Amino acid sequence: MSVRPPDPAAAAAYGRPEVLVGALVQWLAHPAVAAELVAVRAVTAAPTLPVRVLTALGDVPTPAGRAAWRAGHAALAASFPAGRQEVFRDARHLLHVDRPETVADAVAAVRRDSGS
Repeated sequence: MSVRPPDPAAAAAYGRPEVLVGALVQWLAHPAVAAELVAVRAVTAAPTLPVRVLTALGDVPTPAGRAAWRAGHAALAASFPAGRQEVFRDARHLLHVDRPETVADAVAAVRRDSGS
């Protein structure tokens, strides 16, 4: 999930039972949360605020998987009036670890676009 060697401290933290339980709960809740968001969006417009969806495709193993991941993120970005997608073909899931400057640039762009 990262191009960097595993960090032993992070591995120890992620291996703790409460972290694993939290990840499992999040994974199990995702379909219900996504369905709830679709229902809310059916009756309430998305807020007009700048949004950046950062799409890392470097560890999606198949062309079909990359296409689906990219399309899903494109739909998420398009669901916001001021949403934009930025695609990184060579970046992996832990984009914030491997390319923190990319995340910082996206945050700065959102701040700039919001007039802050």
